[in-house]
Amino acid sequence: METLAWKSNWKHGVLEYLIKEIDTEQDLSRSAITNRAIAAAKDVKDWKTVKEELVLVKKLDIPVATSMQAKPDDESSETLKVIRPKILCDLNGELERLQTPYMIQLLWLNYYNVLKQKALNVGAEKNKKDDLNAPDMVKRLVQILLLNRESDAPIIEKIKKNLLEWEE
Repeated sequence: METLAWKSNWKHGVLEYLIKEIDTEQDLSRSAITNRAIAAAKDVKDWKTVKEELVLVKKLDIPVATSMQAKPDDESSETLKVIRPKILCDLNGELERLQTPYMIQLLWLNYYNVLKQKALNVGAEKNKKDDLNAPDMVKRLVQILLLNRESDAPIIEKIKKNLLEWEE
């Protein structure tokens, strides 16, 4: 079992924050998140798409540790030995060497996307707009609040206004 250690930057901090915000697992340690990210990375078809999404990560005003480390379990270490060459192969010509900080960013971003997809697929059967029950309304409200903050700001303001009117 090798320990992964890297000098972190704001993207590591933001990705860790976003993952912890929607991850339903009980263990939210860096090692546990990294283990789950490695497991989720098995299904990645092309790492170029993940790389392209990495530039879309927006900086948040959160504290970021100067260095980070994670200790993958035995199974994750073995899986990582397969994933590293795949990432390098998919990013052929763009990287000479896959450094740990960049690999972690790719793994965590992919894991965050998997978590977002799971959150969106909760109760995947979409009801008709006229036939929304209370749990469906709550689910959609949580999706708006957690996953699309900036783009849904007008919707959030309308909901806030309706809730305040209802309380009166």
